Amino acid sequence: KIFDEGLLGELASSIREFGVLQPIVFTKVEKDTELGTAIEYQLIAGERRLMASKLVGLERIPAIVKKGIQDKERLELAIIENIQRADLNPIETARAYSRLQDNFNLTQREIATRMGKSREVVANSVRLLSLPQNVQDSLSSGSISESQARLLLSISDIPKQQMLFDDIIKNNLSVRDFKNRIKKIKDESSFFAGNVT
Repeated sequence: KIFDEGLLGELASSIREFGVLQPIVFTKVEKDTELGTAIEYQLIAGERRLMASKLVGLERIPAIVKKGIQDKERLELAIIENIQRADLNPIETARAYSRLQDNFNLTQREIATRMGKSREVVANSVRLLSLPQNVQDSLSSGSISESQARLLLSISDIPKQQMLFDDIIKNNLSVRDFKNRIKKIKDESSFFAGNVT
């Protein structure tokens, strides 16, 4: 959903100079209408290339039309292509992994194999979706880093998690400062837990 305008501009400049080097991929969709059959073309892969080509003002670019692709396979191809984009934010990536799990019954290990990642990377990414929505929004916009978000996941107490999130935003804490703050809170909690009589 979110495209980095700077990266899109760089791609447009490259396309202006060298053209579209890798064709975009469509599939042909036939729909029955009252007047017969209507044919539409649905984009599967290459949305950034298409957008950048429009910025440059190109009327035609190389495209491949894949035939006979089922809805499920089309969606899977589109999601995998999307995950491989360089400019996805961590929440978009996590949602894409989650869709592959939910819609295609893929295990995290299968997703990892297809993406060339470790299972742990996929698992840690999907865990980000358990953060409150305001934290996910901040991660999407870049207000907090993925490392800070993962550290927030280590706090199971939701009000404490929210307090720490507010602290990151208000005091612009670095990952190291934030890690120290969490360690201090956990040390205090274990101290008080050990002294309860």
